[in-house]
Amino acid sequence: MKRLGYNISVNNYTASQVVPREKNCNGFMATNIGDTAVTVNGKILFPSATPLTVQGDSVSIGGNEEELYLGLIRIAFALLPGLTPQIEIIQKFYLDPE
Repeated sequence: MKRLGYNISVNNYTASQVVPREKNCNGFMATNIGDTAVTVNGKILFPSATPLTVQGDSVSIGGNEEELYLGLIRIAFALLPGLTPQIEIIQKFYLDPE
């Protein structure tokens, strides 16, 4: 059985953009950790009702073994942002074989 190595990257974003996708990305998770609604690839993630104590909504897109995520990770914050718009994106990616 072939074994695949992987790692994760964790980055926070505070502005609308297309997030750079990791090489060999297998999947990602997005969590609203700010006080402003944000969409990820069209899926709306609401902020926590109790900021600083509980995180807001999250979404994850995962691939099966050896699959690569080739799509975009597009984030867009609400037009009237709060004081601390922020989203955390965790990407899982395969390591290049040694």
